[in-house]
Amino acid sequence: MKTQTPKNRLSKYIILSIIAILLSAGAVFWIVYGTTGNNDSSSSQPTTEEQEAEAKQAAEDKQKFLDNEVSGNGTSETTTPDVNEDSLLLTASQTDDAVTVITKIYGFSGEGTCTLTLSKTGHVDILRSANILYQTEFSTCEGFSINKSQLEPGEWMISATVAVGERQLKQSINFTVE
Repeated sequence: MKTQTPKNRLSKYIILSIIAILLSAGAVFWIVYGTTGNNDSSSSQPTTEEQEAEAKQAAEDKQKFLDNEVSGNGTSETTTPDVNEDSLLLTASQTDDAVTVITKIYGFSGEGTCTLTLSKTGHVDILRSANILYQTEFSTCEGFSINKSQLEPGEWMISATVAVGERQLKQSINFTVE
């Protein structure tokens, strides 16, 4: 019977340790990257961090937009409809970093959802959802700000659908991303 020398035993421990480390690293890699699906940065579905950043940016952009309209500094070309009719007004603006879509909802009250779709021929649609935020003069969607890294330059169709119970309003506009 052969006895193992301390050198042979040490070599086996080193090899077994390396194998265990590689297996552990592979398992961690698989858990982090393998179970999240496609982590392609060009995907139209943002990560949680991107969604939080977009929500924050949307809130800031929306507040700036509304502040400008209240103070008369806004450049909006839309007109206020008769408040007795149900209507949805949709406007979009862009900065160096994002495209912000603002909705004004007249004649609808109550809890509901807003769904935004950005479409361009030959591209995957970008979808976003938000709750309706009630205000006295008009209601609005909580805000939509889409990072321009997700949008190629050119003509996009921006469509919004507002749903409260069984009632729906739809509006679409064309918008050029520069």
